[in-house]
Amino acid sequence: MPSTTTKYSIPYCNGSDDANTIDNTMTLLAEAIDSIIATDSQGLLVAIPPAGKLGRYYWATDTQQLLRDDGSTWTDIQLKDTNKRSGKSIINTEEVRTNVAYGLMTTPDQVTGIVVEQDGHLVVNYQALAKTSVVNAGAVEIIINSFPMEYMSDLGAPAVIANAYYPDANGAGFGQIANDYDWLFTNPQVAGGFGEPLGMYTNNIVSTGQATDRVTGHALLGGQDIKLDVDPGVHTVSVQYKSTSGSVTVKNRKLRVKSISY
Repeated sequence: MPSTTTKYSIPYCNGSDDANTIDNTMTLLAEAIDSIIATDSQGLLVAIPPAGKLGRYYWATDTQQLLRDDGSTWTDIQLKDTNKRSGKSIINTEEVRTNVAYGLMTTPDQVTGIVVEQDGHLVVNYQALAKTSVVNAGAVEIIINSFPMEYMSDLGAPAVIANAYYPDANGAGFGQIANDYDWLFTNPQVAGGFGEPLGMYTNNIVSTGQATDRVTGHALLGGQDIKLDVDPGVHTVSVQYKSTSGSVTVKNRKLRVKSISY
């Protein structure tokens, strides 16, 4: 009788086997290997062989697909992406900051570890309710890793400047009415990337169905995604506040971040 391996019970000959036993063992050996073998081949998708041999793999070089033969059909295997492509920071608690320099709130508006591939986009969406103790004394900016988000201020002669929220030529910050909450949001159509629609907040927040976009006349005042060109790699996005005088108070903050690959 032939001996067998421990893991797969594949038969093999003993040194004293006769010719007939060797022949039978070789047949058993071939059948045992045939039942567990898994081959890996590649080529164009149109050249894939007919299915029916369980355990085969085929890499389609033209469509970049990995397929597995399940014994009757070829199944496209979706390789799992283990990279972090999106994240959020949802903070409802009211918090106050009194500082003339930009910085995080006590509970930071921050999303870490977002992976962006070569030539991809980093997408940021932020909204919050904010107020200042002094009129027009609030400022906010989005920080990508350790650098402020930037935008072109003049398409005719591109000038790239840091994204601080200053909505008018006089440099007035947000907080158009002292101690009065108003929406603050990202918006690519507003200079600086932030908007503050005066009077939009009515002290009522809907738990389900709250609109994040609002159209008034011809101006889109609602919060929207901002797409950013960044270097490929792992990124941290945060929102930082300062007040040129008095304090800034925020609540109902929602920072959402994702990466887009092309």
